[in-house]
Amino acid sequence: MYTKEVLTITNEIDFLKIKKIGEENTVNINFHYANTEEAAITILKLFIETKNTNLPDLIIVDINFINKKNIDIIWFFEKNVTLKIIPLIILGEFNSYYKLSNSFKKYSNCWLPKPNDEKEFEKVIQSIFFFWFKIAKLPNKNYI
Repeated sequence: MYTKEVLTITNEIDFLKIKKIGEENTVNINFHYANTEEAAITILKLFIETKNTNLPDLIIVDINFINKKNIDIIWFFEKNVTLKIIPLIILGEFNSYYKLSNSFKKYSNCWLPKPNDEKEFEKVIQSIFFFWFKIAKLPNKNYI
């Protein structure tokens, strides 16, 4: 089994929490961090342009951190065939059916509530890694 690649778009504190939880997982995970949507898009463009095998297996976007009506990273996914096969997880406060439905129309795979409680946050992140890396079958990046 190869190392899984995860790109997180969030603040540094939550990134470190997510990374710690992932490192406690039985799956080997290599984390990539972007603290802005623009940084994430730059990272993804670089992976695509160089045909880098480290293209993420999973992308987690903290919508509370981005806090925009229009989510640029999701629009970027819509325009890029290579990225459409990567699971895009939106993590955040649910306060708008418009944001929710719009994110699904633009290729996000799920929207999960982001708990304020540390233990609950840990459970949500563990659940993400368990589902996507233990249960779900992800596409082989060699065939992209």
